Amino acid sequence: MKILYEKRPLMIAHRGASGYELENTKEAFIAAGNRSFYGIETDVRVTKDGYLIVFHDADLKRLKGLEDKIRDLTLQEIKSVSLTKGFNHIDYYQIPTFKEYLKICKYYQKKAIIELKHGFNEKTINQLILEIQEQEMLDESIIISFNMEYLINIRKKLPYLQIQYLTGEELDDERINLCINYRFDVDLQKDLVTPEIINFFHHHKLKVNAWTVDNVDEAKRLIMMNIDYLTSNFLE
Repeated sequence: MKILYEKRPLMIAHRGASGYELENTKEAFIAAGNRSFYGIETDVRVTKDGYLIVFHDADLKRLKGLEDKIRDLTLQEIKSVSLTKGFNHIDYYQIPTFKEYLKICKYYQKKAIIELKHGFNEKTINQLILEIQEQEMLDESIIISFNMEYLINIRKKLPYLQIQYLTGEELDDERINLCINYRFDVDLQKDLVTPEIINFFHHHKLKVNAWTVDNVDEAKRLIMMNIDYLTSNFLE
């Protein structure tokens, strides 16, 4: 669904176009690629054998009914998983690799919005950066995370990469100052966004994203505040 508004923010497909296909699958990314979204957001995790895959949850319980944790599974084991929950028009979905996600973003010329989940270290952060560079997507990627340490680590390696600090909590002075000092845009849970917050970050030449906005009236309210990005499962 497209928002008809004179001045629209840049729209980001949450876990792909997950209102149309199962979240964080190639089908969801392609569905977003075929629509007017500016970017495609995903979640990146590390397998037992050190590969990068895209999956939101720490385990398979919600989407497969299994207790297995992603960190305890090899890439081969993850590739054998058939996700059957969510949509009836496809028999099953598979969990993609991070490279597969990047290739889809590149093909459809969409910004890659990459959330780092728990479990990264120096080696796997370097691996993530390398895979982005190999796809020539460094200028077309935005890294986001709840983990401030990850973001600071990446900023020191890549001074000009677009980065957003992600949070569902009110920002305290320490985190605000870190965002200003390290030039992190902010990605806020929608109920936290106020005109004052947007004006404050705009004053410091930083941008504001809101997640996850699926209600048109809510989107219009945020647009009136001059929000820069909106993340949605299906609003374009």
